[in-house]
Amino acid sequence: MASSGPTLEELSAQISSSVAAITAYLKNNGGKAPTFAADGLHEYPPAPEIMGPRLALIEAASDLVQLAMGPDQWIKAMQLTVSFRNANQFRPETNNPSILHLALP
Repeated sequence: MASSGPTLEELSAQISSSVAAITAYLKNNGGKAPTFAADGLHEYPPAPEIMGPRLALIEAASDLVQLAMGPDQWIKAMQLTVSFRNANQFRPETNNPSILHLALP
């Protein structure tokens, strides 16, 4: 039988563990906490000690969103994202890019 992947609870635990590691590193090394405040952390330090927990956090958070949305909503959201990206490719270039142009690579 194939593995069903991580559960919501397992992903939540991974997120908590990664956040704790990131927070501890920043606190112990005089870094600011990541927040949405203007004076919050602007860029993470390039230290290898923080890269692993950050990548684990990003992966677990992404997986958690997918599970929380469910397969049907997730696929529809991805189709919409692809549609926006494709439509943006054909937008006439101007000096005033659209919000969509700024938001999507």
